[in-house]
Amino acid sequence: MRIRPSAPSLSTVPIILFALVVASGCGGGGESGGGSSSANGGAPTTKMDGGGVDGASANGAPPKLALREVGRFDQPVHVVAVPGTDQMAVVEKGGRVLVVSGMVCSARDKCPSTPVTQGVTVLDIRSSVSGSSEQGLLGFAFHPKWPDDPRIFIDYTDADGATHIEAWSLTSATGTATRERELLRIEQPYENHNGGHVAFGPDGLLYIAMGDGGSAGDPEDRAQSDDERLGKLLRLDIDGGGERGYAIPKGNHAGGAPEIWALGLRNPWRFSFDRTLGDLWIGDVGQDSFEEIDAVTKASLGAAETPNFEWRQREGFGSFDDAGSIGPGTRTPPVLDYPRKDGCSVTGGVVYRGEDIPALDGWYVFADFCASDLRLLRADGVPGSSRTRGELAWKTAKGVEQPASFGETQRGEILLVSLGGGIDQIVSVG
Repeated sequence: MRIRPSAPSLSTVPIILFALVVASGCGGGGESGGGSSSANGGAPTTKMDGGGVDGASANGAPPKLALREVGRFDQPVHVVAVPGTDQMAVVEKGGRVLVVSGMVCSARDKCPSTPVTQGVTVLDIRSSVSGSSEQGLLGFAFHPKWPDDPRIFIDYTDADGATHIEAWSLTSATGTATRERELLRIEQPYENHNGGHVAFGPDGLLYIAMGDGGSAGDPEDRAQSDDERLGKLLRLDIDGGGERGYAIPKGNHAGGAPEIWALGLRNPWRFSFDRTLGDLWIGDVGQDSFEEIDAVTKASLGAAETPNFEWRQREGFGSFDDAGSIGPGTRTPPVLDYPRKDGCSVTGGVVYRGEDIPALDGWYVFADFCASDLRLLRADGVPGSSRTRGELAWKTAKGVEQPASFGETQRGEILLVSLGGGIDQIVSVG
């Protein structure tokens, strides 16, 4: 694997930066892939406002935002609210989960005086995790009824590079997790494009992001094969029981691997569910020319149709490899793409539904690993549900450092996680 041309060179940065770049899901621009990218194929031009915006206004502009550093840890990849508390679970790429107290701003000017650096280690699987390239402990989720149901769910890669999705038990926020069972083990042909995010949807089902297996251009066309779990969004009913520890939900793809819910993803690097509307948002890392944001309405989560996000035939709205196969399901174009000149590796975000920044309500906040700004897209009604492109508004917030993930506090405030170590809370300006 080679770093994309837009990313920093290994000769000019410490080795740690290489880990940061690959872990955010890149791996295409400098590699030889099957097929070639083209222009947008007639899709509308995305509007970009490079100057930022001054504040909420009649034209629907978002408010000014700033970042407040609230924590600093060892290569954090995600942060998750501990249900029913103000504590946060910090997920480290190397294989630890720490429950942290006092790492949340109670208001714009009421943040920790210094970044929190310590927590209670509730899970430590560093001896089992491979942290090279884009590998590591990549996903963590509490059961929706935690702590009444003490199960937690993790996604990690082992020494052989295989992905494991496992159920563990954590009875309290200061306890030590114990392993219950493995739900899935998925072989990975290459080191990159592991996906790794796990989260529960409004339907109570566990969703699992799987990249296309790596290399460049999906050379084995795995994302379109319904016999492969790679390049998919999987969905499990973990309360359904059975020998496997889960049941297959109604509405999953009929045929092929039964865990598949959606096809045609390259490397879905972070997805989320709008906590008000229930819509699904996905950041899917591009190959050569475009990064993309996908979205699916809550109503579609329970529909019989299988979404197909069209990789590798399509990259964003543009054509990538017309010779690639197209598998089953309903072709589902993105709600937004943006060209590689404006980034190199999209980091999927969350729709803001918090209390502290009313003017930000209904905005999808995301980022790109190779850019220094937060990016915002109006989310209400899911742009793209009518197969039209959404509008991208740029919002610069000083201090963005190789963003790897976004998380939400119990009250819906947004935390931005950097693999460089920092965890920032997004706050309003003025």
